[in-house]
Amino acid sequence: MHTFGYTGSNYVRGFAVDGNATFGAVTLSECCSELTGSRIKFLQNYNCNCASSCGTYPCGSASCTYGTGQNVQQCNQQAYCKCVKDTFSYIKQDWIDFAEQLCPADDLTHNYANKIKCYQNSGDVNNPVQIFPQGSSESPTPENQWTYVVTGFGKVTIPSNVKIDGSIIAPESNVDVSNCHFVHGYIVARKAKTTHSGDQLHGQIPTTIPECYTPSPTEAPVSENNGVISDPWAYSASGKSIKFTLGKDHLMQQLLDWGNNTLSLSTFTSKDGFSWVEKIDISIDGQHVLIEINPFILNDSNVTDCDSLSVIVDGKLQTIGNISPEEAGKNKRIILSGGSVLLWRYEITDEARFVGSCPRQVAMIETPQIDIKILSTEGVSSGHSDKEWSRQQKMRNSHLDFNAHVVKDSSKLNGPLAELWGYKTMTEAVKSMVVEEVDNGKNPV
Repeated sequence: MHTFGYTGSNYVRGFAVDGNATFGAVTLSECCSELTGSRIKFLQNYNCNCASSCGTYPCGSASCTYGTGQNVQQCNQQAYCKCVKDTFSYIKQDWIDFAEQLCPADDLTHNYANKIKCYQNSGDVNNPVQIFPQGSSESPTPENQWTYVVTGFGKVTIPSNVKIDGSIIAPESNVDVSNCHFVHGYIVARKAKTTHSGDQLHGQIPTTIPECYTPSPTEAPVSENNGVISDPWAYSASGKSIKFTLGKDHLMQQLLDWGNNTLSLSTFTSKDGFSWVEKIDISIDGQHVLIEINPFILNDSNVTDCDSLSVIVDGKLQTIGNISPEEAGKNKRIILSGGSVLLWRYEITDEARFVGSCPRQVAMIETPQIDIKILSTEGVSSGHSDKEWSRQQKMRNSHLDFNAHVVKDSSKLNGPLAELWGYKTMTEAVKSMVVEEVDNGKNPV
């Protein structure tokens, strides 16, 4: 361990241990670091870089070094530097309750605007949760820092040489950061392991994390405003419904950009005269996610055991199957350089849960500014015909619906969709795309 807490009010310093802890060489940034636990040992020199004073104990020198194998309790007896405090409380159940408040079991795929990423452990230490950074900076400021929350018993690992840009709250998990070497925030864990002498645990405290989380009536489920469905209609957060056209079928057109990311889509007109979203191409820092209704099922509506979505990530076709939202968020995440992709089976148990004989499916593209949720949807006669559509009609009108599942920074959104959703003033070019506008205050899905 090279660094255990930075100086300054943005950082927490020290550690609380209920049990054994063993360290090699370690340097704490201040003598006032809070160390608790009666069985903490240092196998090599313990360096305590003193501030001008440590509580009631003034510092007698710029640094104080204790010999190999010293028990940390002996450090407390030194007159010039108090390195142990008994005031740092750690109540495990409080942290378990807090983690479950931040990440309710029925909402693990939700990325909150205050930069919280949720995972759930399986209970199997041989099947660990892997945490990947979500931000663009390895050392963000407190207001831009992420918090990675893991509920349930199990193991947490970090991929090799990946720097974690935030804190980890995993009170029931064994957290192994041996491959990581760098955590900008703090770690709460059942057990923690690191093996490298150059490891850094900065201990920055995020200002984005709430004291507790209680879903509001409008937040559970997440509002489906800011979407595009049907033939095609855009829905804004203000409740406006705007039917628009792209002018030409099968032509991929860019409708949204944010940072280094873009969303483009194409439409098609069915034999029945209705226009639908055909394909969506999302580019995340140059990595492409191409999504459409699986062409195979459009040719054979009786096929079963199939994916209704075709999702190609960087040229590789993905298999979705019957993955649940919980499993997708836990260990099926596809990591991109500037975001991630989750794929799962749509679990709403109503008549609209299939496309042909295949389950309706969801693709969620997550980025620091916006999460976009895309669904495979079978055509329905409601709103389009007085007669019930045949199976063949439903299949040839199958299409994609999508919405801005979570908008984290609307100021970064640009393009026609940002204008149709009401985040930007509508330009004349976008006004020319509008076919019909209705102020009905309805959600699109």
